[in-house]
This record gives sequence, structure tokens and C-alpha cells, in this order.
Amino acid sequence: MGRPQSGRYVGFALRNNPEPYSDGEGIPCHRVLFKNGSLVPGFAFGGPDVQRKLLEDEGVTFVDNDRVDLEAHLWDGRGANDPTGPPDDFDWEAELGD
Repeated sequence: MGRPQSGRYVGFALRNNPEPYSDGEGIPCHRVLFKNGSLVPGFAFGGPDVQRKLLEDEGVTFVDNDRVDLEAHLWDGRGANDPTGPPDDFDWEAELGD
């Protein structure tokens, strides 16, 4: 996020996720990683083993036991036609409150 200590806000949001991802439905918070690609040790919905399994089920590859291959899988926010990007009508200003 580019803001020191803001990771706490992300953690709070993840722990309070009203619709955890399951069977292809819900909010895919298992995709949230540390900036170096490592899994979250306290993953709120079953631990890092569950997080890794969910990511592997989506075709995500790892560079070692605990880190996602970010060169292959990091979404940079560009390209609305990218299937992992936001919808074409996504309003960043409204979402970010700017």
C-alpha cells in the first residue's frame, strides 16, 4: 500500500471478511500475500497450508515452499481487459475515496 503500518488495516479487513472464498465463491482474500510473495502465517481461514492449496488450485506457482512466483503472478493493476483486473466500469476514485 506504500504506507507504513497500513498492513494492519488489511489484516483487520481479512479477519472480518463476511464471505470467505470457498468452492469458487466469495471474496478471494487468500490472494493477499506479503510484498515478497510469502504466504501469511496467520491466514485467517485455515492457515498457510490452506492458503497455498487455494492458490495452487488457481494455477499459482511458487519459487519455494512459502513464496509465490511474483514475476509470473503479480497483478500490477493495469489492463481492464485482463481477466484478473477490475471491470471496465470500476471507479477507482469512488473506491479509494479520492
